Amino acid sequence: MRLLISAALLVGGFAAAQAADDARCLASPTRACVLTMAVNAIEPMVAQHTPSDTDRMLMIWQAAQAVLRSAADAGQFDIAMGLMSRFDESYSGMDIGPLFAAMKLAGREKDLPPAMAEVRSFDMYTGPALVAAGRDADFAEFVKSRKLSGYDLAGMQMAGELMAGHADKALAILAPFTGADRANAVTRTLEMLLLARRMDASGPMFAHLDLATPDGVAACARIAEGTKARATAERCADALDGLPPKAKADYFGAGTVVPEVVGALAAAGDWDQALSLVRTQPRDNQKAAIAKLVKYAHSPELLPTARKAFSSGSGERGGYLVRMLVLAGQPAEAAAFVATAPDDKARDRWTGAEAEALAEMGDPAAALPPANAIGDPVLRARALAAVADTLKS
Repeated sequence: MRLLISAALLVGGFAAAQAADDARCLASPTRACVLTMAVNAIEPMVAQHTPSDTDRMLMIWQAAQAVLRSAADAGQFDIAMGLMSRFDESYSGMDIGPLFAAMKLAGREKDLPPAMAEVRSFDMYTGPALVAAGRDADFAEFVKSRKLSGYDLAGMQMAGELMAGHADKALAILAPFTGADRANAVTRTLEMLLLARRMDASGPMFAHLDLATPDGVAACARIAEGTKARATAERCADALDGLPPKAKADYFGAGTVVPEVVGALAAAGDWDQALSLVRTQPRDNQKAAIAKLVKYAHSPELLPTARKAFSSGSGERGGYLVRMLVLAGQPAEAAAFVATAPDDKARDRWTGAEAEALAEMGDPAAALPPANAIGDPVLRARALAAVADTLKS
């Protein structure tokens, strides 16, 4: 009995200390303390075996990756490694490439399990990061150890040079390549920029795409989305119109290339054309395109349509409306709508959309309280990671 009482007191004391830390963080947030709150939310989830519900498992996986990536970007390696140490074996396949690359640049990769240095998928993060940082000797050693050559090596170098702002160097690397090798080098470059979340640097690759193919149009759209270049987005839309219907439908074997182009148009601020393109799709195919439109829906002109389309229905659709209201400068209306949620599940989803949108708008102080109020620990961790991303220190 005494042991049970002692254990209860210990747990109670830990919970009280954590609550006090959270209160201090809410009053004076830093990136480290918000990340700690996110870890506290997601840790009990990843410490258990992955759930049988695939959707729930994917939510946990994505939230944990978001927390790890935010910690890597912030240089909060001990926070990230503390979370990883709690992973159940069923989460061992999680992509921690951003963390590995960040720790290698900081000279701390040896603090990670040695087996991670042999994971070849991390190379797509590490190689470009070394090039971008000007670590020529380290990159040469890396290339030798991995026996890299051909368009794989070229794509890695080009991505790093573009990330560093050296478009001339990237294009000089591409120049000797012709035919399929040239196309593959461009593809590799874009893949690595996408993984690094640096598609903003991808503009120089546009001139080297084949816009007569679905893959070329999709790559065009991702470049336009990343660079927010309206002229490029319009070129992508024109190229989409020129594709045969079967080519559009066969993109990646399922779905359509249309959502990629919708994302490009919306990111570039051409919301009218993006919305028109969504409406041309069969209703069953609209979901992915709508998600892309909502991601960049900063226009108040879209709100009448959003209110009509999303004010009733699933928690997901309500979350779309909340996000669009915040991005369009109507946070009070968004908060009022969240208050009408029909149940806890919808309220958590809508509150998460509110917090993440507020963070993206550069207002982490406003985003943190709703993020911390989310009942679902997985959604709370994801929202807190989004808030941490916007904090500078």
